[in-house]
Amino acid sequence: MIARKDNPADLFNSALEAFAAGELEVAVACLRAAFFENLYIAPHLIGEDYFQQEIWYPGDDAGLGAASEYADRFGGLWKESRRTIRFLEYVWSDPLVRRELENFINLSRALLRAPDERARNELLDERLRYTDRGRIDATQAQILRRLRDLDHTSPTRPPALDSIYLAAANTEESVEFYRRLLNVEPRKTSRRARGCAEFELAGFRLVVHGHDQQSAEDPYRLGPRPQSLGWGAMLVLGVRELDRYFENAHRNGIEILDSDLEGAKTGAHGSAGKSVERFFLVKDPSGYLVEIAERR
Repeated sequence: MIARKDNPADLFNSALEAFAAGELEVAVACLRAAFFENLYIAPHLIGEDYFQQEIWYPGDDAGLGAASEYADRFGGLWKESRRTIRFLEYVWSDPLVRRELENFINLSRALLRAPDERARNELLDERLRYTDRGRIDATQAQILRRLRDLDHTSPTRPPALDSIYLAAANTEESVEFYRRLLNVEPRKTSRRARGCAEFELAGFRLVVHGHDQQSAEDPYRLGPRPQSLGWGAMLVLGVRELDRYFENAHRNGIEILDSDLEGAKTGAHGSAGKSVERFFLVKDPSGYLVEIAERR
């Protein structure tokens, strides 16, 4: 059971205190009530992308400014412990919570567009039923069961691609190939390990490096080097200006192994190409296949 509070900051702080005291049921109930009072504090704290909803707001406490102010004042308390912020992530992403927040947002959107006072009052009554603490307390069981069954040591988000490292038979040739194919200059270069160049692409780094011939050991048990370094590997790069990249490849004398500029067939990566309509395929000097695919 949670005390009646309408201020989202008080509700978030009560949830934090209850979780620290081991009162899981109270902590979850406080968070669910807090989500209704401000939709932006939770995603702000956990680093999730969000945008301002075009809905009816009961006051300034429900807006983006209040979320930023709360994060500035109290965000450090939530982030002191990874366990605490992950608890917030779990509750925020719970299926029941996502469903009720989606319905609540639709209700608040209808409130903003209510044609008259009668319709507005009916929607306000429905909103009160949604935020009623008794309803929240009565619908806790599923969420609590899922929380208790969760492995709180497992990651809660999928990883982001940071870098791809490609071993090159001839580093200079490979670096020049990617310079011409992508029309991008390497951000960093190094002479170590028979040469290395780092290209900064959209969302990740492509690092081309020389095969280290000095090490006779195989510490990661990779086995013997294949005749073609590119065997079994393929790089798929999504672009918006496919025709320009295609013309650029032609202009730089890069052989086109396969292409579909009409969108009639699937890319070389098979079923993964469902979202790709047009592409062309090339091969770098080390034997890696590179598909340039149109993304819309």
